[in-house]
Amino acid sequence: VKKTENMSMAYIRYFLQANIQFIKSKGQGVIPGIDRATVLGMAFPIPPLAEQKRIVAKIEELLPLCERLK
Repeated sequence: VKKTENMSMAYIRYFLQANIQFIKSKGQGVIPGIDRATVLGMAFPIPPLAEQKRIVAKIEELLPLCERLK
C-alpha cells in the first residue's frame, strides 16, 4: 500500500487487521502467508479522508473499552 494524501495509514492498518483472518485463509504452500494476489484483489473501501479519520478516531476510542471487557 502506497500512502497518498487521500489515505490515512491508520485506517489502512485497521482495515487490514479487521480482515487478517480472510487474508490468512487464502495463504497457500507449506508455510502459508499473506498472498499478494489476494490482497491486491480485495475490495478496499476508501472513503473520503475526513471519514477515514473519523473511523480511526472511533476505533481508537473504543479499543481500550474492548480491552477492559476482555
